[in-house]
Formats: sequence, C-alpha cells, structure tokens
Amino acid sequence: KKAIARLNEQLLDQPDEVASKRQLLRKKEALQAHIDHIERHYPAYFDLMFRTKVPELSTIQSRLPAGQNLIEYMQDDTAYYALVIRPDRATFLHLAGRRVIDAAIGRWTEQIMARDPRAKTETGPLLYRLLWQPLENGLAGDRVTIVPTGPLFYLNFETLPDRRHRFLIEDYTIAYAISLTTLYAPDEPASKGPLLAVVPGFEPDMKRQYLERLDSLTVPDQAYLRTVRQPWSLRLARQLADQYALRGFIGARATETNIKAHLSEGSVLYFGTHAVADPDDPLRSKLILAKTGEEQPPEDGYLHAYEIYGIPLRAELAILNACESGLGNLRKGEGMISLAYSVQFAGCPSTVLSLWKVDERVSTGITRDFLAYTARGYVYSDALRLAKLDYLRQADTLLQHPFDWGGMVLMGKDRTVEIAPAGPGWPLLAAGGLLLALLGFGSYRLFGRAGGKTRGFNG
Repeated sequence: KKAIARLNEQLLDQPDEVASKRQLLRKKEALQAHIDHIERHYPAYFDLMFRTKVPELSTIQSRLPAGQNLIEYMQDDTAYYALVIRPDRATFLHLAGRRVIDAAIGRWTEQIMARDPRAKTETGPLLYRLLWQPLENGLAGDRVTIVPTGPLFYLNFETLPDRRHRFLIEDYTIAYAISLTTLYAPDEPASKGPLLAVVPGFEPDMKRQYLERLDSLTVPDQAYLRTVRQPWSLRLARQLADQYALRGFIGARATETNIKAHLSEGSVLYFGTHAVADPDDPLRSKLILAKTGEEQPPEDGYLHAYEIYGIPLRAELAILNACESGLGNLRKGEGMISLAYSVQFAGCPSTVLSLWKVDERVSTGITRDFLAYTARGYVYSDALRLAKLDYLRQADTLLQHPFDWGGMVLMGKDRTVEIAPAGPGWPLLAAGGLLLALLGFGSYRLFGRAGGKTRGFNG
C-alpha cells in the first residue's frame, strides 16, 4: 500500500513515466493476490477487514425500539459533531471546537483519577453543556447507545452532572459501542455454558510457590511479585460459586495454560484480576494471571490482547473487572484498540470494562449486583445501571465521587443472557478451583477485621 501511494504521487508529477506505470500495476496485482490469499486461508479475518459495511440509516432506525436513541459522535480537525438517530428521525449537530472539548476531557480525566471534586462541580457540568445539552431535547426517550470518537472513549457520560446537578445515570440508561459496524454485526447463535471465572487472587502463598519452582537460572518476575492481592475478588468468586453454574479458575489454577484451554467454554466470562494497558503498543496490553514458575515460551503468565484475538470465544458477555481494560490506543477508523476490543473481535459481542483504576471493593460489589440483575433477565445496560444506582444509594458522600462507581461501562450489544443457577453437578466442577481460594480466606478475614475501610485497586 505504501508503494502504491508513492508511485501514484510520482505519476502525478510524471504522468507519462512508463516504468512507474508498470511498477504500479505490479504492486496492485501483488496487493490483490495477497487479499485473495487471505480470503481463501483466513476467511474470518477477511470478513473482519474487508467485508465490513456500515448499515444504512434506514436499517438502523428500523432496528431501534421505541425510546431508544443512538448517538454517534464525530470529529474533524476543528470541531466535534453528533449524529442523533431515533426511530422516527435523525439529526446532525455541530457541538463545539475540538480544542475546547479535548482540553475539558483532559482536565476531567485528571480530576477523576485524583478524586478532585471539581470533576463533579466544574468540568463535568462543562462537558454536559458541550456534549449532551445540545442534543438532549431531541432524544426520543431515556435509553441511549453512544458510539464515541477520539478522546470521548475515555469519558463515561453517566458521570456528567446535568443542570439540576443530577448525574446522567439517574435519568438515562447509557451503553457504548466501538462502532456501528460491530454494533450491527450479524448475531451468532446463543451459546450455552457456565459462568467462567478467572480470579488469581495473588495471595502470598501463591507467589511463594512461584518462587520455589523457579530454577536457578530464571530471573523472578518482580512486577508479578509486587502485584497487589485481591481479597474482594476471591470473596466474590466464592459467592458466585454458591449462586451460579460456575467453572472457576481460582488462585493458582488461573494459569495461562488453563485459561487458553478453557476460555471458549464459558457463556459468561468474569475476569477478577489486574490489567496493564499499553497505549504505545495496545496489542501488548495484558491481563495478569497466576504464574507457576514453570512456564514454557511463548507462555509467560500473562494473557495479552494479541493472544485473545486468537481464541475463538463463544461467550455472550465478558466482564473485565480489571484496571483500564478499556484503555489502549486510539486508531483512526477503528476507535479504541484495547483488551476489551480484542475480546469483542474474538467473538464476544458484549463487554463490561473498566476505564480507569477501579476500587476493588466497590467494583466487585457492583459486579455482584450486575450479575444478579442479569440473572433475573434484565438487559445488560439496565442491570449495570441498577447496580450502580444501588451503590449510590448506599454509599456515603465521599464515596459517591464518579471515580468510585463510574469506571465500569458496557461496550457492545445490549441484550440478555441466561446464567444458570448452581446445581448438583456444578459445585463439584468448581470445587477444585475454589479450594485454594478458601484457603486464603482466613487471611481475608484478618484483612477485613484489621480495617473495614481498607481499599485495594484492580490495577
């Protein structure tokens, strides 16, 4: 493609240059031969890269139920725009200058991470006036799916205070989509399988066993050894095993080998772990798993985004309860390239992800309630909204800052999934994975008694 572009430029200056014309023809033939090779040998990848087709406006409108709105934000070199689609009409709006909005998002992001009250009192209301208020009167109801663009991928609109100082989550059900193409991609048949939980926990015993198994020539992974333990994720794993048909990879069983072998078996995937986002090379963003000390290349105890692409997922829903699982690199025409992006393109159409370093205790509580509402038949967006509203009603004022509850968002198709309750066979299947977790709960109880307000982060 680079050679074709270069030769086209040369021919603009020398349109009669025969040698350049012949070389251009050869390069175009080579490119087409390469694409034909991909179509024959990698049909799924070919469909993803070359058969993507944005649905027509009339098709989108026909698939929007009453009360549902679709907002696609756009940007050019100077400004932001919004295309507001509802079942009966579509409106295109100019919003504001790009510098103004980008600067506001940058300030909002910094204030969120610092738990700065100005995120709620100053910058949040400003973003509401810039991005939401101009289109609010034109919405058909209270259900909205947003297709972000550029830095808007870092923003959760639920956290924006309106003119009455109410968060938008109090009046709207908001979900997100990577693009219109993925949102309206053909549906695959619903999969049947258990809730598959991956919760390493990172207890001291697990790290000690890792060190004991290393041979004398292997350098310990210091970053892994510094990984913060996650008692609240282990506690949630125990609760999930009591309630649902669970396939658990808990503690030392949450290895890369086990996860790669079984990840395609679950209909709902729950990752309660840490994540490392790599904005410079997003395909190397990774979920941290249990390390045995005996990994053989190419395995290293981490599940990278590029590895997820190669796993044929059958899951209907993935919950990435890990820091910054939705962050990565902004690519023109593709949006945010991240762990959540790789999960979606591996075959899972809906993902609950984290936009920033979430508090472990809060995020596991919201996840627990989200799954409870989902199991009762609520669509994902309603289930997640209700779980957050439950949290806001119970939390004290200090913990109602958007940082604490606004990091988790739904990206992808908004629908229901069947989560089977625990039955006679499932506890036996999950028991092996939960045994190591239960051994760590003695230290968890001590942790809880030592200070109920101790806070940990999935990060």
